[in-house]
Amino acid sequence: MIDTFIFYLRDNRGLAENTCKAYQEALHDFARFINTEHAGTTWRTVTKRMVDEYVVKLVADGVASATIKQHISALRTFYKTCRAMGQEIDNPARYVSTPKMGEQLPKVIETEAIKQALNSDTVSMQAKAAIAIIFETGIRLQELLDIRPVNIDPETQSIKVEGKGRKQRTVYYGELTKKYGRCWRGSTHTQRAVRTMVFEALKPYSKAEQLSPHALRHTYASTLLNNGMPLPVIQKLLGHKHVETTEIYAKLAYNTVMKDYSRYQPRL
Repeated sequence: MIDTFIFYLRDNRGLAENTCKAYQEALHDFARFINTEHAGTTWRTVTKRMVDEYVVKLVADGVASATIKQHISALRTFYKTCRAMGQEIDNPARYVSTPKMGEQLPKVIETEAIKQALNSDTVSMQAKAAIAIIFETGIRLQELLDIRPVNIDPETQSIKVEGKGRKQRTVYYGELTKKYGRCWRGSTHTQRAVRTMVFEALKPYSKAEQLSPHALRHTYASTLLNNGMPLPVIQKLLGHKHVETTEIYAKLAYNTVMKDYSRYQPRL
């Protein structure tokens, strides 16, 4: 099918030889990925999730954003051409999001550093409360400041928060929030004050690039994904409108796995 597609691009659409060659290489690369990760899958049965996984792999491999966009463009054009030629086949690459130029992966904080900060005698209870709540619920900074006692349900260990666009959702907390969260006085702080207290609390224990409430939110999402929680569930807990926003954590998880493998892989 690939050779027929390339022939069509070259002879019927008059695409440049370099473009045809790039599309051909991209399609063969995708085919190798599918044969390895999803053996038995045909071009007709490829799904959007498989294409998303492929994008994650390209990002983890350090492939440039422009090259990834070209790979996805090749897939979209391939499936679009198949349909134009009369084949009843879906286009799984149609709605796949591609990384922005220079896209940065989320910055996370070492869980050991969070643990040390919470156990420290020099960190204030307000800082511990802020760290514990965000780490266990993944809520945004403003959502943290807006928490009121009426929003908290101790029986279900849940908190109702109002996110972007005034959309409400429910998040859940654990033992750390039960231990430190009871002293939280969000209404008495500004965003700047909370950012400062979180930074100062974590600074002695962490080597992370960012020590902020939002980095704690990233750490929450990354931890859930690494523990096996499905992306759509994480999307709902984070309050993301589109799952594509949440997929950035899959790229981060894949990158982490690749780094760990490089460090611990079997060697002779």
